[in-house]
Amino acid sequence: MDHERATIDKMINFIYFEAKEKINELKAKAIEDYNTEKSRLIKERSDVEELELKKRLNELKISRLKRVSEVKLEYKLEVARRKEARVNALVEIVKKRLRGVHLNQQLINQTMDVVGDETDVVVYVLARDRSRVSKGEVRELDSDKLGGIVVMSRDGTVLVDNSYLTRLEKMREQHMPRISKELFKGRERVK
Repeated sequence: MDHERATIDKMINFIYFEAKEKINELKAKAIEDYNTEKSRLIKERSDVEELELKKRLNELKISRLKRVSEVKLEYKLEVARRKEARVNALVEIVKKRLRGVHLNQQLINQTMDVVGDETDVVVYVLARDRSRVSKGEVRELDSDKLGGIVVMSRDGTVLVDNSYLTRLEKMREQHMPRISKELFKGRERVK
């Protein structure tokens, strides 16, 4: 019986030892699985946070570019407004000077040459220049035209507007790029 008991005790010790070994293996496997899953979750979360950070950084870059563009546009508009104000002030000075300029024979001749052989015309000039015109019915030109001469056939087929205001506006339209270039040369431009 002692021998059987010793054998049984050995078997129990062996089973106990095997169970302990199996428990240790399972613990080691659980720790390894835990660390693997932990690393995977940390990496996954890091990737998500990195993507969110990149997205936010891109949003900030876009926002910054938009704001820089807005500021540049505001600056350009302000510069354009100031340039326009200067040009308008210059045009007003020219208008004041033109109010005192009498109609000259050269402008009368140029205008009448356009009318040609048309004899039934109405000629508009300022009151001070009436005596300078010899062809057609002479009427008074509105003072807001600044002076000059406007000729119109009675049937309305021919109209020649050589008023100082019209000539000034045409000059402004045709030559504004050159005027601006000369008037504002040397000014820095925002790019």
